[in-house]
Amino acid sequence: MTVSTDMKKGLSCTQAKSMYQNIRNTTQLFGILLAAMLLGMGIYYFNILYVIGALAAAVFAGRVFCGWICPNGAWMDHVVKRFSLHRKMPGFLVSRWFGYSFTVVFLGIFIYLRVFITDAPWVWTIPIGMMAVQMTLGTILGAIYYPRGFCAHVCPWGILGSLLGRRAAYQMTINLNCRSCGTCTTACSLGGILEPAISRVKENHKPETLSADCMRCMSCAGACPANAIQFGPVAPGHFAKKAKTSSEKPSAASTG
Repeated sequence: MTVSTDMKKGLSCTQAKSMYQNIRNTTQLFGILLAAMLLGMGIYYFNILYVIGALAAAVFAGRVFCGWICPNGAWMDHVVKRFSLHRKMPGFLVSRWFGYSFTVVFLGIFIYLRVFITDAPWVWTIPIGMMAVQMTLGTILGAIYYPRGFCAHVCPWGILGSLLGRRAAYQMTINLNCRSCGTCTTACSLGGILEPAISRVKENHKPETLSADCMRCMSCAGACPANAIQFGPVAPGHFAKKAKTSSEKPSAASTG
């Protein structure tokens, strides 16, 4: 009995999805255990170590920390996702200015507490309290909208990671063999990340990189029946060419 090409691709997709998920479950568990160990050792500002690692990784590969290690992200993936309504987030929440404003306020409060509140007996609770705020907001937004909606558009560390990862050497790319079937969009926990890139592939007839908000969790790659989504190095000069192409496109005003 011969196996059709589509069946082979489907089997390959299932195996890839299982492999990605198993590896990510392991790295997320490692992130949780490491955080618990550092906290148990009295290193209460362990989250600063996590942030430094996340931002350093973002420079080279985008938000891989968010998708593979972050303890808060693991909570969203394995708990909040079970009761999330998977609804579109309102415009003001996905606005860049809202994310930037929240980041400035959040970091301002954190720096103030860290620098000026040094003698209080409860000072050691500051990093835990800040993490609790993030987890609470993430849970609320994840339950009402997408599981990782907070991570994608509001989380201060995610916002900074997106800025640093815009020109990262390693990117998520949708190739020309994309069928525009939308299977990947149902696997994405962020919402609204894949659709624009899929539209650009269809319109421009060339591979397109995903938004820097993407967490590289590989759920979309594992779900894609055409194996059209890949994570890897981009060609030298990729971003220069992309910027040039964007600048050459006529604006709506000039075409109208």
